[in-house]
Amino acid sequence: MLKQCTKCNEEKPLEEFALNKLGKMGRHSRCRACKNESNRERWKFVTEEQRVKKRASSKSSRQRNLAHYAEKESRRRLRTKEQTPAWNDKLVMRMIYEDCPEGHQVDHIVPLNGDTVSGLHVHYNLQWLPAKENQRKSNKWL
Repeated sequence: MLKQCTKCNEEKPLEEFALNKLGKMGRHSRCRACKNESNRERWKFVTEEQRVKKRASSKSSRQRNLAHYAEKESRRRLRTKEQTPAWNDKLVMRMIYEDCPEGHQVDHIVPLNGDTVSGLHVHYNLQWLPAKENQRKSNKWL
């Protein structure tokens, strides 16, 4: 399925657009490349003092909304627990998490909460990915 970017006017696959519940087809109106470009332009003129202020603001926002974040984390833990079968080897799982190399994160190959498919929280569904790559992959099954 294709969608047209409102900035570059190119038709691109739907996966090229970030999710947005309020947007047409549930996606943003600008493609990721255009959105990233405009973000880089905007942040080019931000001073270090403004960056520090923004970080502090984000931190205080989180402090004010602790209940929301606690509920979100609780739902994530419950989902993980529900998708961990009784026959799962807990020792192997713990070793995977403990032996994760510096700069890497443990990732589910088949996401626990995917759009098309949901995997299990088991050792053969885990892999180590560099942090940037894992964040880019997000909740997708590649």
